[in-house]
Amino acid sequence: MAYPMNDPSLSLFRPLDPGQIDDSIVENAKEAILSAPRGNLTPDTHFNFQRCILAILELSPNPNSAAKWIVKKLSPNSDGTEELLAKLYADIRAAYQYPRYHGRRPPKVGLCCVTGDVTSMTDTCPIIEFPTPRTFYLRLNAHVELVEAMFGKGAWFALLRNLAGLSSDQQDNGVMMNPTCHRAWKSMAFILAVDWSTHDSRTGEFDAKFEWVTAPQHAILNFWNGPAHTLPSGDPLFPPMASGSTIPFRRVAPPPLLPNGRQLYTPPVPSAHLLYIRGTLTRVAHLVGAAVDWEDGDDDYEEGSESDDKTLCGA
Repeated sequence: MAYPMNDPSLSLFRPLDPGQIDDSIVENAKEAILSAPRGNLTPDTHFNFQRCILAILELSPNPNSAAKWIVKKLSPNSDGTEELLAKLYADIRAAYQYPRYHGRRPPKVGLCCVTGDVTSMTDTCPIIEFPTPRTFYLRLNAHVELVEAMFGKGAWFALLRNLAGLSSDQQDNGVMMNPTCHRAWKSMAFILAVDWSTHDSRTGEFDAKFEWVTAPQHAILNFWNGPAHTLPSGDPLFPPMASGSTIPFRRVAPPPLLPNGRQLYTPPVPSAHLLYIRGTLTRVAHLVGAAVDWEDGDDDYEEGSESDDKTLCGA
């Protein structure tokens, strides 16, 4: 299936066709990983690092770029360091270890784009986060290196163009979520995998598949298809969100009115390309145990602020 693109610079953010992959470069990288000196690492740690880096190579949409980066990182240097594999592992973790800033806006009465629920506590959660101005250069190089390795040379600049609205894919770098989804998103507990067969390059609309990366958190419910059951009391019973659930990202115009006459806030359609990038970086973060480091330091939602009249099915 062809990967739909509407800006040449965004072609970096798609998997290479099989014919574009240089098998010799990829094999060189695998050999470098397997032959990297163990140094002071225990056998178990050394094996785990090898397995992790091999998996990252497989995850990369651009195996050629990732392979070249790995070979460069694992090439012996003049000081005779034998901890190259451990250093590469640490460099990848460092890509997730700087404070991020996404700004705070007052919560709105709006649609949680993940669960399909209307709540008074929705807020826009960033897809791609960046360092705070005060710490912009803190470990930023590690993050830039990882993005360029996974997606190809020039990927960081193409990403910035997209976020600045300079490309033709001028969708939003944010997804409206309720507080529970927000917390799970910050900890990289799930991804929203774009179904490219549904992507409309003219409107930017698409469907995504919800996918748990960690153990499912049953507090996140699925309201898209209505209640699974109704209790004798009349209260609806909504199922927990499961991997494979379809999340529709559509434009809503004009925004519907709520029963109190207020207009429901409907956010822009998020960028499918940025969700694709986020999904890849999320998988890498979990491989190296860095998902908990993806933090924004701003968890100011109040516990219990979500609607209390939603009943969990099967809890």
